[in-house]
This record gives sequence, C-alpha cells and structure tokens, in this order.
Amino acid sequence: MLSDQFLINISLSLQVPDDPHHPVDLYVSKLRDIVDEHAPSRTKEGLQRQMLPWCNKNIQAAKRHIWYYEWLWIRTSLCVHYKMFKVSKILGKNTLASAKSEYYNKRLKHLRQTKGLFLVL
Repeated sequence: MLSDQFLINISLSLQVPDDPHHPVDLYVSKLRDIVDEHAPSRTKEGLQRQMLPWCNKNIQAAKRHIWYYEWLWIRTSLCVHYKMFKVSKILGKNTLASAKSEYYNKRLKHLRQTKGLFLVL
C-alpha cells in the first residue's frame, strides 16, 4: 500500500534525460532519498544475554557436533547419521550436566568455607 505522495515523488524523479548513466545516478541520488524520506531505516538492538557460568569450550564443541550431525542427518537421511546425531546429543547432555554439577559443587564448597551457605537462597 503506497502513499500518493510517494508515487508522486517517484513519477517526478523519473523524467529521464539523455544520459546513459542516468539509471545509476537516479538510484543513488533520487530514489534512495525518496525511500529514506517515506520509509526511514531503523536500527534495533538485539537482546544481549550473559553467558552461563558453567558454559565452557567443551559444551560449545559438543553443541557444534550436535548441530553438525543433525545437519548431516537432515541432508542425507541415512540411518548411520541419525545414530551419530543421537549419540552426540547424549554426549552433549552429559557434558552439560557434568559442567553444571561441577560449577554448583565448587560454589557450595566455597560457600561452606565462608559460612555463606544460607545467603544463596
């Protein structure tokens, strides 16, 4: 749904002189200005999340393996690749669980030593 003023601006800018480079000049100068006037570009910032404290290079590597084997299975539809994908998912899940457990065990051990265990809750 184009506005009337937008169409008028475009029709006024399409008066073509006898210049072979006119289409390029027209796009760069006039049409770009008209589009920016009627529909200015906007920038939007994405959500920045902090990395989880137990996330490490082993977990990232396991995720990459999962994504790769999933891509391979989807691409080839072979049973072997599906089994590789399933095994990589199990290994990734175990890697994540052990990293989380290790993180929380270290944290609880530190809190027990500093008598701050009840401050966590």
